[in-house]
Amino acid sequence: MRRCYSLTSKKAKENEFPILRNPLTVKQMAGQLKAACDLYIKLKLSEKHLKELVWHYADTHGKKLFGRNGTLNPTLEKIIGKKRKQLVEIMLSDFQMRLI
Repeated sequence: MRRCYSLTSKKAKENEFPILRNPLTVKQMAGQLKAACDLYIKLKLSEKHLKELVWHYADTHGKKLFGRNGTLNPTLEKIIGKKRKQLVEIMLSDFQMRLI
């Protein structure tokens, strides 16, 4: 007897839009954030997934995401644009960085 296993709906949705979770440069991160925000605006990516991605970037790659005084990196801001910057700031509204 042969069984076919299918991907669960959660796995299928995550694999549908490949977004790099560990970018190497600020420009690469900006491109990924830009793509994720566009997918969110087109209602193809849920708010939960976008928030998880932004929080992952903030937690894991904070030096690339943030500039001076806790604001977003100026290079990142320039690449993603004003409206996406506002969306990223909304997603980061409850985020608190860990003290090491």
